[in-house]
Amino acid sequence: IEPAAAPDRLPLRIRGGGVRCGRIVVDASRSSQFLSALLLAAPSVPGGLEVAAASTVASAPYVATTLDCLRAFGHEVSAEVRDGGARVARGRVAAASYEVAGDYSSALPLLASAGMAGGRISVSGLAWPSRDADAQALGALAAMGIEIQGQAGAVTAAARRGGLQPVSVRATDFPDAVPALAALAAAAVGESRFEGVGHLRVKESDRIASLVSLLEKVGAGARARDNSLVVIGPARLRSDRSVRRLATFGDHRIAMAGALLSLAIPGLLIENPRCVAKSYPRFFRDFDSLAVRA
Repeated sequence: IEPAAAPDRLPLRIRGGGVRCGRIVVDASRSSQFLSALLLAAPSVPGGLEVAAASTVASAPYVATTLDCLRAFGHEVSAEVRDGGARVARGRVAAASYEVAGDYSSALPLLASAGMAGGRISVSGLAWPSRDADAQALGALAAMGIEIQGQAGAVTAAARRGGLQPVSVRATDFPDAVPALAALAAAAVGESRFEGVGHLRVKESDRIASLVSLLEKVGAGARARDNSLVVIGPARLRSDRSVRRLATFGDHRIAMAGALLSLAIPGLLIENPRCVAKSYPRFFRDFDSLAVRA
């Protein structure tokens, strides 16, 4: 693997070679995606691979989801998982079909909208119960005063406007939900804390810094720590006109957080809304469809 231009930057030149069966240790402390990528590649290696983590795995439940998917496709996954990884080998019988469950990461901002605006919303296509990492964030929504009900294939959220409560939660295992939760916290009276989220700094943007900027723009208090984010609500829109433009930093999760804030604060303009296309191209169309019009 060689850089085609600047060191440690794209583009790269990669010459293919053989991948040998064996044990690989990878640093997954910043993102579980490095570990999951190798696990997904393992069935293509004759004899399979044993993939282990060199240190604590960030967002470990995402790795569990990866292993569930490999099992569903008929591949062999070791029952004993050590060092945050597993041994995976190609299965003898491939799955005839596979149903892709709905994405809780994308559903969370929609469910959170019930807490921000008041009302009731049901999102279908979600597995219930679910091992999806971001499904764990439903507990945080409930702690903030949103009633959560699950049934086969759907999750419903209901709340009254103005009834949000501050929350203190360790969100290490569901980092993609933090932007939506932080937006909700900006509408609650008091201090909310999101601990164990230092790995948010190496996402599509530095999400801790991005959220501090976003929340301060709407008049909420926000403080960044090495491994945590503190939000102090409620947000109070200042009188200067520049506050009405919210930067998204090219980050789909920050754009969705801005959309939630717009439910509590009229007149906000969200810059570069098309950045949501990375994960949910129809987000703003679906979000708009929730509005109750006279």
